[in-house]
Formats: sequence, structure tokens, C-alpha cells
Amino acid sequence: MTILTTPRLLLRPFREGDAAELYDYAKDPRVGPIAGWPPPTSVENSLEIIRQVCGEAGAPYSLVPVDTLEKAKALPCVFNNYAVFYGGAFQTVNLLDADVVPHMGWDTIEAAPDSVLLNGVENERFYFVHSYAAMSATAKDLSAEQVDLGGDEHITWCTYGRSRFVAAYERGPLSVTQFHPEKSADAGKQLLRNWVGTFSK
Repeated sequence: MTILTTPRLLLRPFREGDAAELYDYAKDPRVGPIAGWPPPTSVENSLEIIRQVCGEAGAPYSLVPVDTLEKAKALPCVFNNYAVFYGGAFQTVNLLDADVVPHMGWDTIEAAPDSVLLNGVENERFYFVHSYAAMSATAKDLSAEQVDLGGDEHITWCTYGRSRFVAAYERGPLSVTQFHPEKSADAGKQLLRNWVGTFSK
């Protein structure tokens, strides 16, 4: 059995005691069918799934805050045989408010002015696959970690359903995207070229 730990998180195989939390999340009809499996019908059904799917193989895995599994209130996503548990309320990351979740497919972004990543593809469409997103972005004070990213923030947005969320964030050497550049055809290729070009600056 493989168990990976960090100061904040624990990655371990599902346990029978996870059945209630798994059911609480996976009973949502927006979750299972898009991944090819039906929502569980009860906690007992979730327990049966854990026993049949995990079994002796010890997979899929659960990623949980250390010592807080029993208190977990939300299970944001299950995909690629991994489950991600979070305890408590989200501060800026929330479930998308839309008639269909997950957000899966092509969407046009609102590129940040002076974006380096999106230079030349400011009005292009990119490929998204997600159910949760950051609804705001606030620079964190990293002085305690002796990290200085420098530079100004550049925040790119996208709207899906009734949610306007952060699609990309740039600050100094830090670049992150909510969408998949590698799945975004020519626009994604140009973004990756722009990103690689930052290495020499």
C-alpha cells in the first residue's frame, strides 16, 4: 500500500470508512455520468463500490487533509481514479454555477492586458475540463517564505454558465492556467511558445 504525505495532505487508498463522504459527493448526477459511471444510490452502495473497485489493488486513491477525513465536508472532484477531499469551506475556489458541470470543451477567454502567455492569442478559444475554479485572485504575501515574484499581476478570465472565473494568472516567473494548453490546438501551441520564451528573459 502506497501512502504519500506532505505537511498538509495525505494521499492514500480509499477505506471503507470513506463511504459516507464518497456518497455525499458522488450522488450528484452531474459528477458520475460524465466520467462514465452512475451515481451511487446509497452509502451502502458506495461501500460496495469501494470494496469492488479498490479491493486488494489499493486504488483509486484519496487525497485528504491530514487528520480531517472524518470531518471532510466536500469532495470537489473524482477523475483519473483519484479522489480529492477538502475539509471546510472554500475561500476562492467554488463549484461552477452552470446548468451542466463539469465545464468540458472550448471557450473564449478574456485575456489580461499585456499578458505574455496570451500574446497573439488574446481572443482565441481554449480547452477546459473542470468543475471548480477560482472566482477571484489575490496576491499572497510571500515575504515570510523569502520569495519575491516581482512584477505585476495579469489575470485572464473566462465565463461559463453564471460563473466568471480565473482562466490564467501571471506574475513575474509564475504562470498558471485553468485550461489545457496541450489540448488547445494552435492557440495552445502559441501559448507554450510564449511561455518557453520567458525562460531567456
